[in-house]
Amino acid sequence: MIHITGDIHGAIFERFNPEAMPGEDTWGEDDKLIVLGDFGLVFYPRNDEFKSELALEKKKLEYLESKRYEILIIDGNHENFDRLFEETSEEERYGDAVRRIGRNIFWLQRGRIYTIENKSFFCMGGAYSIDKAWRQKGISWWPQECPTEEECQAAKEKLISAGQRVDYVLTHTCPQLFIQLMGHTADHHDLHLTSFLNWVWYEIDFDHWYFGHWHIDKELHPKITAMFERVSNI
Repeated sequence: MIHITGDIHGAIFERFNPEAMPGEDTWGEDDKLIVLGDFGLVFYPRNDEFKSELALEKKKLEYLESKRYEILIIDGNHENFDRLFEETSEEERYGDAVRRIGRNIFWLQRGRIYTIENKSFFCMGGAYSIDKAWRQKGISWWPQECPTEEECQAAKEKLISAGQRVDYVLTHTCPQLFIQLMGHTADHHDLHLTSFLNWVWYEIDFDHWYFGHWHIDKELHPKITAMFERVSNI
């Protein structure tokens, strides 16, 4: 079975347990958990200033690697992209390229379409950090957080090549339309991304769309769901 949840922000012990994820202790090798960005595990820079944080991070990774099920993530805007690229290896999985974070932990890449349990999943991570001014480049913020216009165009071409049909759409942020429905204003810094997601909403045939980033659990439409701490089954 495929399970899905929202942002983790490195709170591994708090979230990966039966209380926060009911039934998690019964999940086996055939189960998968998808995290919709801001995983936040491979996060702290590798220097002496963060020695204790890195030691705890290692324990968290070992804890997740003891799980029987697979953990699949898309990236959010609170990720250390330098480490994610430097410390992961690329391999073929689910019909396209992924990057392996740990024994059973895989990073689903932006703009790819994966086939998981005979269902197709279009994935598009990333977003703009509105708290960027309070973070430090290379320490707590990384410029790769938001997909480029070129990445959005490549993703569009991938969807067109797939006949503009997928079973599921998985993103970190959401289309402009739903940002407004949540009572927010789309930030101009990632307008090319949310505009692209608007195009996906109107032009792609899909069964359901799940996204994170906004820290709410809410059904915004019969076909689109904001995810945070809730765990749903696909």
